[in-house]
Amino acid sequence: MLWSLNKKFLIIFSASSLVCLYLGVSTDSKYISSINEHDKILHLVSFLIESLLFVKLFDGENVVIVNPMCPSEFDLNSGQLQHRRRVEIKKYKLAFIVCTVSAAIGSEFLQSIVSSGKRVFDYKDILYNMLGSALGITLARYQER
Repeated sequence: MLWSLNKKFLIIFSASSLVCLYLGVSTDSKYISSINEHDKILHLVSFLIESLLFVKLFDGENVVIVNPMCPSEFDLNSGQLQHRRRVEIKKYKLAFIVCTVSAAIGSEFLQSIVSSGKRVFDYKDILYNMLGSALGITLARYQER
């Protein structure tokens, strides 16, 4: 196995991601009024929790990523697949790339597109997303030490 996932955190992360996704793209007026009052705090807290859970998904320090475009070979001596292009990355760096950069910025574009323009793009939301994500990753790292 390339990495080990913590099943408990996988379930919690998946459920919280669905809730965050729904709230992020919802155009239901009963949610919109509540969300607009505390928008920036919700962005910060949501990304803090999601990033913390993302880090906790991985049991070890490192995650091995295999390039699917590069062929694998079966090693007859060891009886295992040998991957030619393996990249090992610390889970905190992976979380930074996935959560702080990709999700924090991409979610604002997705929110605007999926809601058909009913939810507006706000660069300040991106800043709060990134801040929450960085805090979540930092908190996860602190907890694991």
